[in-house]
Amino acid sequence: MASQPQGKKYHVVAIAFHWIIAILVLFLLFWGHFMTDLPKGSFERLEAFQFHQSVGLTLLMLTLFRLAWRLKHPALPAPPGLKHWEEKLREFTHIGFYVLLILLPLSGWTIASTSPLGVPIEYFGLFEWPFLPFLTGLENKQQIYEVFVEIHHYLGWGIIALFIVHMVGISKHTFILKDDLWKRMIPGK
Repeated sequence: MASQPQGKKYHVVAIAFHWIIAILVLFLLFWGHFMTDLPKGSFERLEAFQFHQSVGLTLLMLTLFRLAWRLKHPALPAPPGLKHWEEKLREFTHIGFYVLLILLPLSGWTIASTSPLGVPIEYFGLFEWPFLPFLTGLENKQQIYEVFVEIHHYLGWGIIALFIVHMVGISKHTFILKDDLWKRMIPGK
């Protein structure tokens, strides 16, 4: 028989941030792969990139709001009985997610701001999102653009790696320890 979740549940706001951000990240990973396969120079590719940028900037804003929330509402305590290395891995994974959830959109914003095409960022077609101001006056942006395309790519792989570590931890608690820890992040009672 499974025990009750360790500690209380997360606040509904924390749960909403968790799931909305998780869905957006998974969507952006799949969409990023999809859009790069579209024909270069096509209208469909341009529209796909614009949509990717809009969702990525939304992810950045939500992550910043989530961090502000977290500063006022600390995370629930770790489950008892974790080994030292498990606690360190847990901390690294959570911090790593926050770092990547900020760096990934910022690197994408840098790519758009230094693109040789100079296509404005149309935020969901509603308004023009500004380029990063400190990059607009640079003469030769091509090198910065190329470096940040690579950085964005590797950061994407980094978030996939953290996602796998996170899922392994959830699976251990769910199927091996059977402590129902996962229920702390599920909406409802």
